[in-house]
Amino acid sequence: MERRTLAAFVLAPLVPPLIYWACAPSPDLDSLVATLLVGAFAVTYPCTIAVGLPAYVLITKYATLRLWHVLAISAATGAAASTLFRWTPLLGAASGASAGLTFWLIWYRRGGRFL
Repeated sequence: MERRTLAAFVLAPLVPPLIYWACAPSPDLDSLVATLLVGAFAVTYPCTIAVGLPAYVLITKYATLRLWHVLAISAATGAAASTLFRWTPLLGAASGASAGLTFWLIWYRRGGRFL
């Protein structure tokens, strides 16, 4: 696995909990640590390992990974995960898509073409 791919899988799942924390009424350092521990390690990393990693392996084995693949899979995963916590699926989809877009921006390096 390339370094960019590994970095994308490590860093992208941190984005949804960071956005959630930043949108909190009074974000502070203690709540940041709690949000990252609960959000990242209990929700986003397991979703990334269970859905994102197998999807990445299958797509890159049989096709070329595209931005729409990443956004569709991450948004669908976020929407499904949000229903477990009784959140709005639309917010979950947006949260998942933020991780997917972060993954893509870290992973993709090819002369500025995004599609």
